[in-house]
Order: sequence, then structure tokens, then C-alpha cells
Amino acid sequence: MSSAAAAVEDHLLEVLLPSLFPEASILRGHPGAGQLRQDVVALVDCSVQTSPECMGPRRPLAEQIEITLLLSCTRVGRAAVQRAADHAAWAMYGSVRDALRDATTPHLGGTCREARVTSARLERSADPEMLERGRSAAITVTLSVRATT
Repeated sequence: MSSAAAAVEDHLLEVLLPSLFPEASILRGHPGAGQLRQDVVALVDCSVQTSPECMGPRRPLAEQIEITLLLSCTRVGRAAVQRAADHAAWAMYGSVRDALRDATTPHLGGTCREARVTSARLERSADPEMLERGRSAAITVTLSVRATT
């Protein structure tokens, strides 16, 4: 049996994230530099650690999956729009965090035992070309997911 990571990624990209952010661009992989999209959600990274869950003929594996999402908000304008970009990014973060806290979604459609947000970090663009066109706020969110395969 393959890792649960593929099913978790698919559920995030095809079900949960589009339902939370219908107007955003949802991407598998990094959005790249220089793109002036208003709101972007990108699943940029995934790692899996496995360990035997118990002994026996089948030996199911416990998987600890770490997924990195990038929630990026760009607003056209000068320095005054940075606050709007920051607030939009934090609102997206809150939507992801709250969706995984909701009792109806922590298993991501049955793909895992538990998923939750474990960290977030806001970064603002310092690229001079970008700053000429607008302001950007990008929050890197780490999801911790437990699954059994």
C-alpha cells in the first residue's frame, strides 16, 4: 500500500482548499516569483516519517506527514496596501486552522486520523520589482497529519 500522503494532498487540493478559497488560485507546487495574482494557495512541500504501529503479519505503519502550504495575498498599490495584504493572508490562515479544528473535517475525508496546523510564519516581499507593482504577504503554514497505512 502506498503512503497516505498522496491521498491527503489530493483531498486538500481538490476538496478542502477550493471550498475555503473559491476565488484563489490553488496550486500543487510553488507559485513562482513575479506573479501578480491576488490570492494564491500552494501546497509546496510534503514529508513523511513512518514507524511500525504494531507487530503482526500485516504490520501497519503509522505515518507522520508534514505538509507546507503557502498562503499568499497580493494587493496592487504602494505601502498603504500592505496592511490589506497582511490581513487577507491572516484571514486565510484562520480559515485553514479553523477548518481543521472543526469536528467534521479533521480526518480530511477519511484520508488520515488527524490533521492540524502546527505553525505559521508571515513574510513580506522585499523584491524591488514586486514593490513597484504592489505589496505581498505570504504565510507559510505547516500541517501535521497522522495516518495509518
